Amino acid sequence: PINIEMDVRAAALPVLGWQIGGEAAAAAFSLERSVDGEDRRWLRSVRGEYALSAVMSVKGVAYGLDSVEAHAPSEHAVGGVRSDLELQLVHSGLAGQQARYLIVSALFNVAAQSAPAVTAFVTAIAPLAGRYGEEAAVDFGALAMALLAQTERVAPTATNAQSYYAYAGSFTAAPCTEGVEWVVLKNALSISATDLEVLRGAMGQAARPLQALNNRVVLDSHVL
Repeated sequence: PINIEMDVRAAALPVLGWQIGGEAAAAAFSLERSVDGEDRRWLRSVRGEYALSAVMSVKGVAYGLDSVEAHAPSEHAVGGVRSDLELQLVHSGLAGQQARYLIVSALFNVAAQSAPAVTAFVTAIAPLAGRYGEEAAVDFGALAMALLAQTERVAPTATNAQSYYAYAGSFTAAPCTEGVEWVVLKNALSISATDLEVLRGAMGQAARPLQALNNRVVLDSHVL
């Protein structure tokens, strides 16, 4: 993860969107946990009868959603400030014969109440806490719409589908595999303190240390 601050370059980037098929309103996700000694927990999109198809195309590559991770506080910082939560939606695809990855990051800050789709998401996965391998039905269609439709809080001019940062990087967990397209949605969503604690208890992970840019270019898509 990086701190997104002054070293950004304005760019004409495409409007983001998922092509959603399958059981979007009751998509099956299972809670998984790493076995390598690190406390990593995530939601895996389950294949089968209640499979979700959520595909986002970036730079000509079609990426399918594989999993969802939660980091509290956020891994990315903007202007040196971390948000209270970052949901990372991890996708994979193929560029020719080469595996490629896309991670869409949504930021959240504590407010009096959560966005309705966020409460629904938290309520759906809360029963999975500590029950690894078990499944829950998630309305991914509603969550996706909430993530991409979020606007700025003051004088809103653009949704997250239009307003985001993008850069090429790696996974934040060891072995930090390269070949990851990162998309960080600019406009943070609201989450209540109660929902945040429930989510943290079920699948929260700590934030990794911020990394230097190392000559990477951060593109800034913004609609005036």
